[in-house]
Amino acid sequence: MLHGARLVLLPPGAALEPAALWQTLAREQVTTLSLTPTAFQSLLGAAPAAGGALRTVVLGGEACDPHRFSTWLRGPGEQGPHLVNMYGITETTVHVTHRLLTAADLEPAAPASPIGEPLDGMWARVAGPGGVPAAPGGQGELIVGGAGVARGYLGQPGRTAERFRPDDIGGPAGSRAYLSGDIVRRDSSGQLDYLGRADEQMQLRGYRVEPGEIIAALTAHPAVAAAATAVRRDGNRACLTAYVVPAAAVAPSATELRAFLAGRLPGFMIPGAFVVLDKLPLTRNGKLDHAALPAPPPGGTAGPPPRTATEAVLAELWQELLGVPSVGIHDDFFALGGDSLLVALLHARLPDAFGVELPMRKVYTSLDIASLAGVIDDLAAGPATVTVEDGAGKEETFQ
Repeated sequence: MLHGARLVLLPPGAALEPAALWQTLAREQVTTLSLTPTAFQSLLGAAPAAGGALRTVVLGGEACDPHRFSTWLRGPGEQGPHLVNMYGITETTVHVTHRLLTAADLEPAAPASPIGEPLDGMWARVAGPGGVPAAPGGQGELIVGGAGVARGYLGQPGRTAERFRPDDIGGPAGSRAYLSGDIVRRDSSGQLDYLGRADEQMQLRGYRVEPGEIIAALTAHPAVAAAATAVRRDGNRACLTAYVVPAAAVAPSATELRAFLAGRLPGFMIPGAFVVLDKLPLTRNGKLDHAALPAPPPGGTAGPPPRTATEAVLAELWQELLGVPSVGIHDDFFALGGDSLLVALLHARLPDAFGVELPMRKVYTSLDIASLAGVIDDLAAGPATVTVEDGAGKEETFQ
């Protein structure tokens, strides 16, 4: 407003209607648009090729994966609106850092959510274990200070003392720094990369799982337009579930996505279940609505049934251990709700069921019935023998 601009306020829900929003932007000749990455991504299908009058799109409110906006990122000499990713939190009223996104952020080694450097009047520090500043390349909690930091939580002195600390960087007397609870990494040039919330890291089968890494790998698939993840629990069992919005009419299969992720993620980070959605559910603020993500369909499959006696016995064992009504020979053990404890129980049942001893690693590398049955049948058959006849007519048998 100080520069002669005017503010255009959208009515509630308008950001969720792509065509209507772009009509509003064109009619009002909007030059700067501020949205969450998820809300902006939902608009891209209806966006004009050059972005209309837009000069800048400010992204904020949640983690931003630049790969979502590859067609909008400018290279040297290219035209079109700038995309700026900004990090901020309510307690810092509100933005802290900024980063102009470019085509260089699409490199394979680029961070999932680059948030750049502090705005004028703000500072940011990465604290490792014990509050010691993290070395370049290391990660830790982001501590924020400067003019935007609030004085505390109204009427909550205990909570204020926990999160707001004295500013020891050299601010005015009485100023405070804020412990954000966000995990970041600082690179050698001083740029910050957002890695996720400390309290949103998921524990699964004894591993710490970073949702952002899985989402970044999923959206790298050319047939995936958007993705989200959640851990779904059934009693003591946990299943990592991926939610996928396809980029075209035909969605990629779960088998295709698992194979794609296998080359990019460790095994424990590959989702056990995949749910296809028309679009990701959003809150009124345009953020991902985690509570509205649907539960995956119940375990079991209509896939190929057992073909051999070994596969039939294994299917019965799986149904008993996993508590599912049916099992296909190509179903993944973890996808049906299995975990490391149930793998151990399955391993312990195999000698009685088939009279063979399998190394545990063989079970972990044969997590569908068809593969595991093949391993068991090969062991049960014993060593293979080959009979060879030499030039003198003498036969000799080799194992």
